[in-house]
Formats: sequence, C-alpha cells, structure tokens
Amino acid sequence: ENGLKVYLMNESPNALIYEKNTRISGRDMFGKWGNILYNIKKEGGIAGKVSKALLVSLWGVLCEQRNGQNYGTHPQIKLFLLSSARKRISEIVGPLSDQVKRIHTDGFIVAGQVNLKTDIEMGELKLEKRGVCTIKNCISITWKPLYPEIPNLITNSLPDFRKKRQDKEQNTEITIKRKSLK
Repeated sequence: ENGLKVYLMNESPNALIYEKNTRISGRDMFGKWGNILYNIKKEGGIAGKVSKALLVSLWGVLCEQRNGQNYGTHPQIKLFLLSSARKRISEIVGPLSDQVKRIHTDGFIVAGQVNLKTDIEMGELKLEKRGVCTIKNCISITWKPLYPEIPNLITNSLPDFRKKRQDKEQNTEITIKRKSLK
C-alpha cells in the first residue's frame, strides 16, 4: 500500500494469529468507560482534569513496563495499540512529505501552511501550538510566538499603532492595531 517491501530475516514462526471468535474490539473493551470520562472531560473544571488524566493513563496501565515487571495479563495489547496509532499518524503525515519535521508519540510538527482538519472531539487532530520552533537533537524543542510581544502600556499610548510582520517560514501575516484612549 505504501510501496514498502518486507523481507523475512528468519523463516521460523514469527506471528501470533488470533481467531475471529477470540478477538474483541477496543470499542467493546473501553468504549463505555472512555465515553463517560470524555463527557466529564468536556464539562471542564477539576473533574474534567481528573477524567483527562484517567483517559491518558490507560496507555500507561496497559503498555508501560515498570521496574522490570510484566505488562499485565494481556501484553499483546501494546502491539495493537502502537501499530494502530502509528498507522493513523503515518496516513495523516504521508501527504505532507517534506513539511513534516518531527513525529513523536501521538503528535507531529510541520513547517509552513498545511490544510488539516482539526477539532476538539476525542480522536481528532488538535492544533496545540503555532509559532516558530527549533528542534535540537530530536528531543529539545523551543517555541517562539509568530509575532513580537508588545506591552500594552506602549501600544495604548500611541494614537494608532500598526505593526505587520511577514514570517516567510510560516507564511503567516500578523496585524496588530490599537486605537488611542479617549
């Protein structure tokens, strides 16, 4: 599908095959639990923050190996969660090709203008930051705003303040306009 070729290095058995009658969907396993917590999260407040923490903790409970301990009674779920998330991210960033500068876990950074559908609903893409970023050693990321920060004291005292800045790398234009106080 993606033009990739897979070669077996060792011809010994290398797959776990699960019969259809032994499989269960993620929706069946976690759907009711996830929907309840997601609705609480949308309400906001302290309960919303707690429910978000519970939603994201599911990954850790199911997939993180802690202090050399096993992953629990169903370690195979990690493989399915990882492969599903990686497939989804690769389908999203594939058409963006050279604009993708970094992919990490469940997010990515792109340069320039892109046309991606974002939403606040669970499972949809969410725009978290916009600005100029510097990536150093794939781990350290620093962000700067797209526009210079101008103190209100200065702009309020000017009769008409207009500042335009073209950021060629991000292809964005910011206009700030203040009217004088009467």
